[in-house]
Amino acid sequence: MTRDSAAKIFNDFRNSFSFLENEFACIIVEEKYPQSNLDKSVLIYQNKFVRVELAGDEPYYFHAEIRRIVDGEVTSYADKKNNVGFENLRQLETGSCDNFDFNIYKIGWLDTLKETANLFIRNKHIFTTSHWIDTDRLEEIEDNYFYEKYGFKPSANKGKLDYFQLVKKNAIKIFSENGYVISLDSEELAPYEHEHLFRQIVFTNGSTKKVKFSIQDWRDSYYIYYIEVNDRKVFEIDLTKNTDEAEAVAITMAALQSHI
Repeated sequence: MTRDSAAKIFNDFRNSFSFLENEFACIIVEEKYPQSNLDKSVLIYQNKFVRVELAGDEPYYFHAEIRRIVDGEVTSYADKKNNVGFENLRQLETGSCDNFDFNIYKIGWLDTLKETANLFIRNKHIFTTSHWIDTDRLEEIEDNYFYEKYGFKPSANKGKLDYFQLVKKNAIKIFSENGYVISLDSEELAPYEHEHLFRQIVFTNGSTKKVKFSIQDWRDSYYIYYIEVNDRKVFEIDLTKNTDEAEAVAITMAALQSHI
């Protein structure tokens, strides 16, 4: 994406969402141009209640993230109770996860911006008061959708750490005790950042060593995870062949520890 293309996207954002400044008392706090770790243009608005991040790559991608401000601080992306996407607002309006009226491939770039702007205006109280969305209702809608389509409810595993989270938790403890720092945690990234799409965590020890634990491309290999040391793959595990979760975690942790 060229700088001129990014400038056009920013202009489209400003035109479509001018009400954020004029009516919602927001100011623009940052413009992010595409760079090595971000292939989108991002315009960020903020008032005392929310931060609104508009990300786009015309004509194929648009996302709006609404981040709640609590005690004067913007909540972490990992805090799913206080960070929602624009689709979540639409789900609450319709009571369904099937909302194709916001599909950019169906209605196009400018109409997607227009529909999202209207969505925000209809839900002005979310942006301009301390009132927040009903996250319990949102969870219920998603549960019903997944149960009807796939026969399970995501909330059934609420509060339970899965394989990746268990490895991550144990790895953070061990690597931090050995002088490593976290240089990348996908759960702490914005949903529009490419690296957010792949569950991964990267530890570094100064400039000498980098250890990455990551899922393989989930679109093709949902159950395969691997370890890289200084960009060289040294371990891989297929959870379809290692179905005992505790054993899979132990095997992975042994592999990680051997490369500290």
